[in-house]
This record gives sequence, structure tokens and C-alpha cells, in this order.
Amino acid sequence: MNRPRREALGARLLGWLRPRRAAGALAWSDREFVQRLVQALERQGWQCVDEAAGRGFDLALRRERETHLLQHRAWRAKKVDLETLVELHEAMTARGAAGGIAVTTGAFGRRASAYAARANIRLIDGPLLDELLARRR
Repeated sequence: MNRPRREALGARLLGWLRPRRAAGALAWSDREFVQRLVQALERQGWQCVDEAAGRGFDLALRRERETHLLQHRAWRAKKVDLETLVELHEAMTARGAAGGIAVTTGAFGRRASAYAARANIRLIDGPLLDELLARRR
């Protein structure tokens, strides 16, 4: 295979491997997005107990006697990096939360993904978000 053809094939493969954005959600208003997100999380057994956003988080959720903080501020971002998750983790520590959830229609950077694994933060990116929002009871 010649070099230009190999490079084109490589570029196409990388395009398939890159996380896709949750394109349908991008058309929603902030309020509509939050409503649909909360409904999807409630279908998984979460209960929204605090919608008053604090420093580092947007919603407090409870399930099985544990509180988790959710951050969706960067939901329209193409890429979420480390600083967003550090802020969420600081809020988790301050509130004594058992874990955290970060949501974006895009993707999380490598450093952010590594940090989330150490900090008990669940990452919901574009493809996972599409799946979460599409599920019905």
C-alpha cells in the first residue's frame, strides 16, 4: 500500500475511534437538557435531592443511602479537561459525597479520565450520554 493511501486509511480509522458527540442533545436548551438528564438518572434509581448548584457541582443525587454530586456545566464542551474534575472532587470532599458524576456531550481528556478513576468520579461522555438519554423504562 502506498504512503498517501495508508495515511488516508489511518486518518479514517482515527475518525472512527474518536468519541462522538451526543449531537441530538446539543439542540436542547440548558433547562431541557437538565430535565432529560434528571429523568434518565431517576430511571436508574437516582433521586435528585438538591438542585441548588454549589461550587464545583450542579446537582446532588442519592441512591442507596449514598450521595453523589453531578456536574453538567460543561455539557456542551467538545472536550472536558482536568480542572473541571478537580473542582467536582473538591466539592465532593467538602460535602462528604461518596462519589461524583461528570457529564458532557463531547469527550474527556486523558488527564481528566485518569484523575476521575482515582477520585471515584463516573464519566458520562457523548456516546454514553446518548445511550443514557435513549433508555426507557
